[in-house]
Amino acid sequence: SGAKACCVSRGYFDDPFVKHFARRVPKHPPLINRGYHARVATVRAVLDAFLDATFDADGLGASSPAATSPGDDRVAETRHENAFGKRRQIVSLGAG
Repeated sequence: SGAKACCVSRGYFDDPFVKHFARRVPKHPPLINRGYHARVATVRAVLDAFLDATFDADGLGASSPAATSPGDDRVAETRHENAFGKRRQIVSLGAG
């Protein structure tokens, strides 16, 4: 959580909940922050592709436009809601 808190404090991406898990914000070199950002952006892109594919399989499609960038959460929050208001949620149980 320290590395994520460092990235958030430097503006690489937004995570309003990291402050509840990181006691202090360590200082990391830019290379570490960029690597962490790349991992977050990749996971987000894979999850978005999965959610888009499952809505397409339902024949319902997504009702709102895609986010402009992997770190843009403003549109991503409503992106995967279909015409019937049915939503999907990803629950992360952690992996290390």
